[in-house]
Amino acid sequence: MKALVLALLWVLPSIFPADNVSLTVTITDIPSSKGVIRVAVFNQADGFPDENKKAYRILSFPAQKGSLSFTLDSLTLGETIAISLLQDENKNGKLDTNMLGVPQEPYGTSNNPSPWRKPSFYEAKLTVKNNAPPVVIVMKELM
Repeated sequence: MKALVLALLWVLPSIFPADNVSLTVTITDIPSSKGVIRVAVFNQADGFPDENKKAYRILSFPAQKGSLSFTLDSLTLGETIAISLLQDENKNGKLDTNMLGVPQEPYGTSNNPSPWRKPSFYEAKLTVKNNAPPVVIVMKELM
């Protein structure tokens, strides 16, 4: 009987992954304290990076020049996510672009893919792990 209980204690965590895994995110190269930093966390490719209605989580912080850190709590171990962010300088809730679609506000995504095209979910995806190092996202400006 003891062997069965021990076996279940060993196997159940892998069948039912633990929630409440935390992930620290640090945003660097924030160019000014103008507006707000909008963060969208996606757990699927559909909608990434700019359809916030399809995001798994939305967060917002007052912009501060330099860097900003925050923690994503209650994630599931092994979960795949991608993070998209923008510095919404005029607080209109979207990434402003010019006539050619070039961003006019600072933005970034997890894994910091090339700024010269729209990033894909697969380039930006992360797997949630216990004791993972902080995710660093570098803000980009193309204007």
